[in-house]
Amino acid sequence: MTDIFESYEDEFRALAGDCQKKLSNLLTYETHGDKIQSLLRQASPQVTQLEGLIKQMKLEVRSLDAGTKAALAAKVQTYEKVLTGRQRLLETSERLAHQNRTIDNARKVMAETEQVGIHIGEELESNREKIQNIRSKVSEVGGLTNTARRLISSISRRETQQKLMLWGVAASLLIAIILIIYYSSR
Repeated sequence: MTDIFESYEDEFRALAGDCQKKLSNLLTYETHGDKIQSLLRQASPQVTQLEGLIKQMKLEVRSLDAGTKAALAAKVQTYEKVLTGRQRLLETSERLAHQNRTIDNARKVMAETEQVGIHIGEELESNREKIQNIRSKVSEVGGLTNTARRLISSISRRETQQKLMLWGVAASLLIAIILIIYYSSR
């Protein structure tokens, strides 16, 4: 085995282990979107570095003799499988983080909508009370209008009665004056 390949291998193992820790920590921060985002931002470049290391290992393996080449090529394939697993885990974690953000946004919208609904309900209750007050005032005004109509009708009847009585008294006085003049001139 070559020293260069071994250094790539050591670096790959260390980086893969660190990347695995970060991806494993994602599960412990399910409800902390900012920590998940931070871990994903840290793990993504590491996966890219792992890809670069595998490419360098492949180049190194190509330059070796056939006996060593076969053994190291098998190791590179194993590392590629490890990398593929990390990539899938990272992609799944990113999708999950995106879905969590979407759910959090939906919860915020739902809470805001609930607050708006509560405010509208309070407004409607206030408006209902105002309408009830207006109805009671309209009923009072309607009652006062009916009372005023009866009073005006009563006053109108009295006025008519008083006019009739006045005409009756005037007619009686006129008849009495005519009779007095008639009998006094005879």
